[in-house]
Amino acid sequence: MLLGHKEAVDETPEGATLLVRGHVCPVQMFRVGENVYATQFHPEGDADEFKLRIDVYSGHGYFEPHEAEELKESVSRVPTPYAQKILRRFVGFYYPDAA
Repeated sequence: MLLGHKEAVDETPEGATLLVRGHVCPVQMFRVGENVYATQFHPEGDADEFKLRIDVYSGHGYFEPHEAEELKESVSRVPTPYAQKILRRFVGFYYPDAA
């Protein structure tokens, strides 16, 4: 999964159920109640999406501008199949006729 946040929560909020944890960001996805979900990754993002974000965010404090090309090369090598599956399953759960 690709992360794109300068800020994050490191503990699951009170009353929430932790659904996905990670090494870089310990709280990746959680649920509050039965129908409120939060992610700290981008299930919609693939390498092309992140390369676009890197171009847009260059110079806004997320990374040093001289690191942009190296970051784009790095995200090009990261597969994102699990994030995409989570998004498809979420949509299928709430809108079973959508796919």
